[in-house]
Amino acid sequence: MSDAKCFTRLKASEIKTELETLVESKKANGTHRLTVRRQILKKIIANINLNNSDMVHLFPEVVDTVLTEPYASDLACKKMCYKYFEAFGAARPEGTLMCLPSMLRELTGTGDAYARSLILRCLAGIPLKQVAELLAEPIRGLISDEDPLVRKTACFAISKLYDCDAKLAARHNLIGLLNDRLYDENSHVVASALASLSEITEKNNTMKLVVNDSHARNLLTVLHRCNEWSQCYIISALTAYVPQLADDALFVVEKLVPLLRHANTAIVLNALKCIIYLSNYVEDITDAMPVLPKRLGNAMVSLIAKQPELQFLALRNVILVLLSKPHLLDLDVKMFFCKYDDTLYVKDTKLEIIYLLANAHNLKIVLKELEEYATEVDVTMARKAVRAIGNLAIKLPRGANACVQLILDLVAVDLPHITQEAVVVFKNVLRKYPREFDSAIQTFIKYTDLAVTALPSDANPFVNHHAPEADPDAVAAIVWILGQYCATIDGAVTILDRVTRDFLTDTIDVQLITLTAVTKVFLQLPSKDSEALLIARLKLATEEVDNPDLRERGFFYWRLLSSFPQDASYANAKQIVMNKLPVISTDSDKLDVAILEELELNIGTLASIYLKPVKQVFRLARTRILPQSACLVRKPRPVANDQHDALTRKISPINNPDLRANLELHGSYAGRAGSRDDFSRSDDDFVESFRETSMSSSSSLGLNKGIAAIGNVNRSLTRTGSMIGRKLTLKKN
Repeated sequence: MSDAKCFTRLKASEIKTELETLVESKKANGTHRLTVRRQILKKIIANINLNNSDMVHLFPEVVDTVLTEPYASDLACKKMCYKYFEAFGAARPEGTLMCLPSMLRELTGTGDAYARSLILRCLAGIPLKQVAELLAEPIRGLISDEDPLVRKTACFAISKLYDCDAKLAARHNLIGLLNDRLYDENSHVVASALASLSEITEKNNTMKLVVNDSHARNLLTVLHRCNEWSQCYIISALTAYVPQLADDALFVVEKLVPLLRHANTAIVLNALKCIIYLSNYVEDITDAMPVLPKRLGNAMVSLIAKQPELQFLALRNVILVLLSKPHLLDLDVKMFFCKYDDTLYVKDTKLEIIYLLANAHNLKIVLKELEEYATEVDVTMARKAVRAIGNLAIKLPRGANACVQLILDLVAVDLPHITQEAVVVFKNVLRKYPREFDSAIQTFIKYTDLAVTALPSDANPFVNHHAPEADPDAVAAIVWILGQYCATIDGAVTILDRVTRDFLTDTIDVQLITLTAVTKVFLQLPSKDSEALLIARLKLATEEVDNPDLRERGFFYWRLLSSFPQDASYANAKQIVMNKLPVISTDSDKLDVAILEELELNIGTLASIYLKPVKQVFRLARTRILPQSACLVRKPRPVANDQHDALTRKISPINNPDLRANLELHGSYAGRAGSRDDFSRSDDDFVESFRETSMSSSSSLGLNKGIAAIGNVNRSLTRTGSMIGRKLTLKKN
């Protein structure tokens, strides 16, 4: 039977039937019985790998196998039985204790070293205190065994015993025995001892792995005599070395640089982690080693040729180093251009790297490449490319004109998904560069219908912007532009009325922006049309909508406009609603310095992929910081404006929510200012007053009449309008 056929999910009763058939068979000879027993054990182990917990009911049969000849003398059978005990030994302690005497006799004997190492690994992997107590004394002798395989296995077994019973390990001085193995003549044993000590200290806050200068030099000496696993252990342990002189750090870096050309990704990433760590103890490592940035860059580029999963891991760590120490990576942006066969997550990560590497010198090449991505058939990739172009306009002020011109060219293609994303990023550009690109606004307004409508189908060629394919962000961006720049847009009131005609079915973000936009339009372009539009939208928000935030925003604008009836020009309302917006920037792309330092010490782990502190990825992991030293260099680096966001979300230049915010800052404060606590009458009273006013004439009502009607209610307000204005000012500050 092939091994592939063993991976079939079976019930314990079916395997028991096979074992009973084998026992009752009179024709089978000893060799045949052994072969069939091996096949049955293979099925059991395969089902354990398939997480089939029903195999636990076969414990008596497995115990009988390991205690009965000829199976007890067969190494293949014993190996599979020991694997079974590791998986279910803790669930059946009585059966495990039955096998212990024979296993301990063989373990402490002078038999085959491989068989003894299998027994040791099995017993150490059973998390039972009874097993740990019986194993603690024999392991003291096994760690000094003449065979290096047994010594290596004993090193790993000590860390498992420590997890099971730390007091027992301390009582038998097992940690001290591990320290002694650091001077073992066999490099694999040294690496195993280091790995075991690292695992123990990682889980114990009272212990710390310390590697002094002599230890570090000894480890570098044995490094090239180890296999790949052992090299990973040693390089990782070198991050516990704290150099006291810059020359000591440079010496270690020089020894690690050749490993950057290794074929194993784990070794390359561990070497990168150690070099980045040691660079903190050299004033300017690029002056001492001018070739280092090129070496590091070539090492990371070489990893891009591997399978997609390893590509993604390498690319995420490139982003980390670019955010932390960009001067240590000499990279050509062309090496990160997307290929036709790249997976989506690899393309997405490459886009982020292209964004980080873009500068005034290579902007022309980058924009040309992004233009190709934006015109691809893949809609998701096209959207991300347009978003990247808009973010580059915000990042590089000197290249903003080129980025905006490219966005205009892409909009002219008349593809809905491109136009939608272009409108969103153009809104951010207007926020970044107020009044610099007003001439392009009218061009975007021409494509309003394309930006807020979904792709028409044969069955329904007239699809409105509330179809499932519509982008609420694009609708919100168009509404914001119409409200903010209505003075420079021809027919702004008519367009805004058409875009927001289905106000009740819009998303909450679009509804909130709509209220602000219609108020801005009325304040900048007072007319009967803008007045009617404002009244219609406020009426819907205060009468037809159940969302308390939206109702609160609507009542706030009613009260704001009715608080100053003597002010015909609404100067006070303009000062609040049309206040200068905060300019957006890319500062939020930068992580906090402390987080970057912690992530540098975790290159190659899941934390480096998520770009989050280790505690948020591994709850029980120990937070690592740079150890103090006389040569430790701390250079000031920019810190994110919002450190809480930097701690709780993925920092992505392409997917930065701060750059895609739909609500202006003062609008969010405006919604808070008009809280229900400021009114002595309920919302229904205001709605009723408004309804009476709106029904008093069949003709189009003037806003002043509505304001006068609501002004009568102001006598019962607990605070005056001027108090509200001061409250808003205080909140915004």
